[in-house]
Order: sequence, then C-alpha cells, then structure tokens
Amino acid sequence: MNIPMKPPYNSEDDVTQYLNDIRLLSHNFYQVIIEVQHLFHSRINDVTETIKYGGIVFCHNNSLIAGVFSYKGHVSVEFSHGVEFDDPDNILEGKGRFRRHIKLQCTEDIDSKRLATFIKECKTQLNLQN
Repeated sequence: MNIPMKPPYNSEDDVTQYLNDIRLLSHNFYQVIIEVQHLFHSRINDVTETIKYGGIVFCHNNSLIAGVFSYKGHVSVEFSHGVEFDDPDNILEGKGRFRRHIKLQCTEDIDSKRLATFIKECKTQLNLQN
C-alpha cells in the first residue's frame, strides 16, 4: 500500500494558515500575534519563523529564540532563555530552568508588559553568542 507523503514543508504557507485559523477564532488575538510578529522582525535581523509546538516560533541561525502561542484566554510570548533577562518589575512568568513568558490579552498589553524591551534582551543575547 502506498501512503501519500506530506508535500515539502513550507513554513510561510503554514504560518499563513495558522494566522487565518487564529483570525477565525479571535480577531483580537490575531491582532496581538500580528503585532508580536512585527516586533520580532523589525528588531532582530534575519529572524525566521515556522509553525512548531502549536504556534509560531522565531529562530535565528537555526536556533529557537522565542515563540508566540494562542490559548483560550490569552496569547503567550515565550522566550527560550528568558531566565537570563533583566526583569526588575517581575513581568515575566514561569519557573522553568530557561524559558519565561508573557501573557497578552490585547494589543495594549504589548506596551504595558514591555514586550519590545524583552525582544531587545533577546537580541542582546544573540549578539553575545556571535
């Protein structure tokens, strides 16, 4: 029996499909994710994205640096090495060894929870590794 193979993985098409699905479920969360995408792409050169772990993950030089995931009540932006970020106001959540996240419920949370600052921290980590 011949089992059809999945066509070659096309992350751009998969991301577009994911965003279309999110827009159907919650236009608000769709707007949040679009703004998060824009921040990553405008602040970190050569960042790529693909669908993994049920959301959009951002990579740099084939290393996962962060991801954005939609849940029933919020959008989560997760940083692979967020434990190393400077966070004097304790905005980041999580207790794992490396990862930290921010929960966003609306586009206003992007500024109030200082997402751009944490993306800058992500970029600083990348510069230290190179």
